[in-house]
Amino acid sequence: MARLLTHEQVKSLVSMGDAIECMERVFREEGEGRTSLPPRLNMKTGRGWLRVGPAALEASGWMGFKA
Repeated sequence: MARLLTHEQVKSLVSMGDAIECMERVFREEGEGRTSLPPRLNMKTGRGWLRVGPAALEASGWMGFKA
């Protein structure tokens, strides 16, 4: 099931220390070649842009996207 979180929800659930620890793990996985990180999709529309950045972490099993 997908979960969509607002900025405020994320701030209330994750401390800065947690975020730094998580980023260190992700960068380690990426350095070891255990991520799938395709190029961003950039789509121009009449009123702006839609940008989508997917990623999957093979070792930890997480995946998601930023839009």
